[in-house]
Amino acid sequence: MVHIKLTMERGTADTFGLDVLRSPGDEERTRLFYDAPAGQLGVDRSRSGNNSSAEPNFGIHKGPRRLSDGT
Repeated sequence: MVHIKLTMERGTADTFGLDVLRSPGDEERTRLFYDAPAGQLGVDRSRSGNNSSAEPNFGIHKGPRRLSDGT
């Protein structure tokens, strides 16, 4: 488990985020991202490791989240 408190500014990017639990060669990672045009916060677990037997719903999941003053 990881607890992250993060504030980011959009700038000019449509989609931006953060990779966590990333392997040195980038073979595995979990990506937290914000899709500004869609107004959605998401997590991409499609490369989060070989846990398919424990969690069959890996992939990209996102839901509505509006920015407050661009952050």
